[in-house]
Amino acid sequence: MSDVIEFGEVYKGSLNSDGRLSELVGETFLIKSVEITEIALGEVAIAEIERDGKTERRHTFSSVLIDQLKQVKEFTDKGKKVKATLKKVKRYYTLQ
Repeated sequence: MSDVIEFGEVYKGSLNSDGRLSELVGETFLIKSVEITEIALGEVAIAEIERDGKTERRHTFSSVLIDQLKQVKEFTDKGKKVKATLKKVKRYYTLQ
């Protein structure tokens, strides 16, 4: 067993996340809930999503995605699911 872990694995564990939201570029999924929290490195959003019939928790530190997820949260807090596709435009990730 190796004593070295990837830096990204640190957040997966501490945020109870299945990975970064940005890993899903080009994919369409349902956003079931959103939580916004503050950690030592700043604001982070954790989205509970459904894709391929499975529920996952995905995190992001992207300010663009966090702003969009704050808007999505207004709907998920009312029990609605939001269908979105993650796109990369130049250097930024965005939900469409």
